Amino acid sequence: MMRQVSSQVGSNGYTRVQLEQLTRMADQLNQFATSIASLQEGWSLTNLGLARSRSLTLTCPSLNGSRVQDGGHAVFPFDFAIRTCDSQCDDCQDLTTLLSDQAEALTGAYSLYSEAESRMSGILATVLVGPVRFNPLENIRTLAVMTLCTYLGDSLVKGHMVSLAEFLETTSPLHQDTILALSERLVPFSRSPIGHFSEWLSRAMPTSQRRLEVTPVRPGGDGLESAHCIDQALDNLQRLGSRDQGFSYDTIAVQKYRDADGDIRWVVYIPGTSSHPDSAIGWGQNLQLMSDRPGTRTQAASTRLVTEAMGMAGVAPVDRVSLVGHSQGGIVAATLASDMADRYRFEHVVTAGSPIGNHPIAPLTWTTSVEMQEELVSSLDARDNTERDHRLTVRGRDAGTTPAQANAPYSRQPVPFTKGTVESTHGMNYQRAAWQNALAKGSPKIIEQDEHFARSTRGDLVETTYYQGRLRD
Repeated sequence: MMRQVSSQVGSNGYTRVQLEQLTRMADQLNQFATSIASLQEGWSLTNLGLARSRSLTLTCPSLNGSRVQDGGHAVFPFDFAIRTCDSQCDDCQDLTTLLSDQAEALTGAYSLYSEAESRMSGILATVLVGPVRFNPLENIRTLAVMTLCTYLGDSLVKGHMVSLAEFLETTSPLHQDTILALSERLVPFSRSPIGHFSEWLSRAMPTSQRRLEVTPVRPGGDGLESAHCIDQALDNLQRLGSRDQGFSYDTIAVQKYRDADGDIRWVVYIPGTSSHPDSAIGWGQNLQLMSDRPGTRTQAASTRLVTEAMGMAGVAPVDRVSLVGHSQGGIVAATLASDMADRYRFEHVVTAGSPIGNHPIAPLTWTTSVEMQEELVSSLDARDNTERDHRLTVRGRDAGTTPAQANAPYSRQPVPFTKGTVESTHGMNYQRAAWQNALAKGSPKIIEQDEHFARSTRGDLVETTYYQGRLRD
């Protein structure tokens, strides 16, 4: 039976609560309560007006029981109207109290979550690195011991030696906080400990000094198809990375579109980290791309590969460019949109399983990030992605093999080519399923992102060119 994925909109998973969301909801409820209170006051004033009018008509013959000869005389039901006003006032009072109580409950819920999260983070930091605060080697040793103990404990509870995927699934709530706490102790007094630590490590791997050779290549199959929505773009990215295009080496794809007005648009696909030692998308480039220095990020061989491929394809500074990347490819996309926004017109960035929380992507560039809760890679930035206009994160989680209920058909999405056992969620199968599940739920923010990507790739596909990069001494 295939695995299932359930997604939500937001970068901070299923156990944290955003202050902005809760306070916004509480404010709206309080505003509604104020409006209802004003309505109650209106009913109360109407009641007083009716009572005053009733007192002025006490001398009316028809109201004191006397017979009236004029057949056109009508009697206003003051008593009924006054009782109605009283009832409406009571209903408004009850609704005002209910709304105010709900707003207070939301505020209290955030306080509880925030306090619990703060305590757990403090405990984690204390246990992990507190006793050895100023000794980096002891910090690493402590982390290794804790990881081993956690692994053995998880295996004991489950009754078998767990796989790496199972272990990462169990410890997923601790990934981000653990990485952040450790990096803060390894690189104290730094505004960007992950970036500073990556910069320090990248200096020991001088891959940026090697000569980059970029070569145009041809696909062995029909090539990638046009993409006018994010799911189609992720499908192209998956096909490019899975070698089913006949490429034996990691390849960049650049698609050219032309709309009815003659305007040119581009989509650049960037796969994940390669295992080839001479690849421009190798392991060492990850450290450079995670650096806190723009110069280091832009000099990474994978960044240079993409910019050279764009130049060879004919991408002009005035053209609209969308970037789609998986894992390291997503970090490259975020680097370009952060550090080269003055050279190219980046319209939309789509990342899958990429730690890009520390990259200052230009505010005008739309960003769609897909992550899985259980994977470690997307937590390596040790922070949540920035939540703002035009930037959205879809966070999926492995929901096991139980299918969605009949009354909630879109609550889960099957993951193709998976089995019942726990496996790595970093692959594109899970990333695509997470996006598809979020899209099926019909969130306005999801639809907005998808429509913007469609506008960014409007037009007919003219051509797709492919490029490979190798490092030479």
